[in-house]
Amino acid sequence: MNSSSSTAFEKAPWSPGLRLVSGLLTLLSLGGVVMLLICPASLSTVTRGLALVAVLALLGGCALFTVRGYRLVGQVLEVQRLGWVTRIDIHQLTSAEFRQGRFGWAWRLFGNGGLYGFSGWFYQKPLGHFRVLATRTEDLVILRFSNRRPLVISPEQPAAFTKALQDHLPLRDRTCGVVLP
Repeated sequence: MNSSSSTAFEKAPWSPGLRLVSGLLTLLSLGGVVMLLICPASLSTVTRGLALVAVLALLGGCALFTVRGYRLVGQVLEVQRLGWVTRIDIHQLTSAEFRQGRFGWAWRLFGNGGLYGFSGWFYQKPLGHFRVLATRTEDLVILRFSNRRPLVISPEQPAAFTKALQDHLPLRDRTCGVVLP
């Protein structure tokens, strides 16, 4: 395949659990904002202002990092975010595994564990330290590289994405261990 070609997986659908958690936390946070605005003068204006800024920064910051979709362009995986694109060089990819079903528990080391998405650094005994840019915790694709930690993503059609990734690599790299269900 031509190195300038691209393959788009425009959607990264949210799991029902992510929708529920994000919806509830958003409603609770906005309810807190309303309460801060109408609460009695027992709280100082500075305290109310700081609380408002903190809540809105949390919601806005997490929303900015949500994953909207994925795109393979040449030797780069583009992760579509709300306001920008995260580019990941896949030249050193050694395997791409579609893991069907639930991913299992992982320790969040740094990042977001469920408000508008899952992103950051996590640890799981079988996988070690890994990066996540996903919108669900089931039917994931695990990308392993020779030069960095694994990356876990959640395209809408993980088996098709895994196959497209294999097809997208130059012929010399197509021996990477693509595992399909």
